[in-house]
Amino acid sequence: MAEFYYKAITAEGEEVTGTLVAPHRRMALQSLASKGLTATDLSEVDQARAGGSLLERLLALGRDKAPRVKGTEVTEMTRQLATMINSDVTLIDALSVIYEQAESEAVKQVVGKLRDAVKGGENLSTAMEAQPGTFSPLYTSMVKVGETGGMLGDVLNQMADLLEAEQEVKGEVRAALAYPLIVLLLGVATVVLIFTFVMPRILKIFEGVEAALPLPTQILMQSGAFMREHWWHIGLGIVLIVVVVAQLLRTERGRLVWDKVRLRLPLIGPLVRKAAIARFSRCLGALVHGGVPLLEGLESVSALLNNRVMSRLIDQAMASIKDGRSFADSLRGNDLFPAMVTHMVGVGEKTGKLDNMLMRIAETYERQTRTLIRVLISMLAPMLIICIATMVAFIALALLLPIFKMNQLMR
Repeated sequence: MAEFYYKAITAEGEEVTGTLVAPHRRMALQSLASKGLTATDLSEVDQARAGGSLLERLLALGRDKAPRVKGTEVTEMTRQLATMINSDVTLIDALSVIYEQAESEAVKQVVGKLRDAVKGGENLSTAMEAQPGTFSPLYTSMVKVGETGGMLGDVLNQMADLLEAEQEVKGEVRAALAYPLIVLLLGVATVVLIFTFVMPRILKIFEGVEAALPLPTQILMQSGAFMREHWWHIGLGIVLIVVVVAQLLRTERGRLVWDKVRLRLPLIGPLVRKAAIARFSRCLGALVHGGVPLLEGLESVSALLNNRVMSRLIDQAMASIKDGRSFADSLRGNDLFPAMVTHMVGVGEKTGKLDNMLMRIAETYERQTRTLIRVLISMLAPMLIICIATMVAFIALALLLPIFKMNQLMR
């Protein structure tokens, strides 16, 4: 999703300005046109602010910030709303009940805005589009389908299932990362302790005799002295690198390059690709099952992949479908969608069960993603232990070698 700054002219000829959030420029123009506005200028907010001072950008960070709602809270709210709507509770009453029962202030703000908008005559999907930080384009698209087809409760239940599946994967990853993170923190604390308290006391013994010391001890003494004298240079350099990389990733070209690199990294590349295919298949399957036209579903899902390379492939597939090719044929010819995926999509198109096939693809690749994550994380802890043990062993060797040498000379 991107935020756009616009200048437009109303039907009465009045000039208005403002911002809106849309997956891309075309959708932003369509959104303005649906409101009866003719755009005279449209640019991304990040690009518009690029020329501003650092102070202006920092001050803008907290301005108009939407309340932060946890993913679990969105899922719970979705499930409650679906249950009440399926029980013939009116939408406004259901939102009022959720508002009154909400324990989180952020949830109260979000639901309160939804309730006020619905009371004012807006559709639920339109009200949700006004809060893109809480409701994704997929979410609002599904809700719009449910409103149009008169099956809002069923669609919300399906959306809750989708959110729960994503949160389950995230929970497994967090739980699996706990042990490697503990190992890393303990290792870093050990090294810092050695460099801060142990090394300075021992190395004082060898001051003035550096030339006669073993090479590991000289390396340790020089690196320690360099860090003590230039620690602020090192810290400043790290901060500058982080800021520069973050700014580059905010640009379209920088993000595209980073996404290409991620897909080609050993071990990480297959994981990124499998996770993207799983998300793409599940989201598109949910939209198609809800009655969303294929092209509209692809347009919505393209903005959710968080990978510019795959998003461009989806855009190319959409162009091919408009030219008369099948969905399966439009996905062939690249190395990101395996033959199994295109074959199953083709079978789904021929049998009229594309949504079922997409869900099966999603389940398959979600299992593969979880397995690969477990393998990578199981490798991470031993690798961290080996790296930290090697560093500690080198420090111990550098400290003990001159002591052994002095002991031999004394004999």
